[in-house]
Amino acid sequence: MITASFNGATVSWNSATGDLRLRGDLTGEGLLAIRDWGEKQIAAHNAAHASVIRIDLAELASASSQVLSLVLCWIRLGQASGKKITVTNASNKLRELAKVSGLDALLLL
Repeated sequence: MITASFNGATVSWNSATGDLRLRGDLTGEGLLAIRDWGEKQIAAHNAAHASVIRIDLAELASASSQVLSLVLCWIRLGQASGKKITVTNASNKLRELAKVSGLDALLLL
């Protein structure tokens, strides 16, 4: 497992299981750094270990359009490289934001 922290937020990556976990409050520069870091992990992921990448939002303290954008970017990146990505444990607020934006079906929330 690899873990990185950026401005009060933490992201963990387990390449063996395909789990990408977000913790804390994702805002501003921390959010951009986590996006870049996550993109590198997803791009380098070898599907021989885990065929599905799961983005776990259970410990995420914030739910904003920026977080929604981050998750959408990761999904698009995964899909472009033939990887299946699922989102788990999204908060009700994030689900509502996705629904209002018309992204709930795309994000599988």
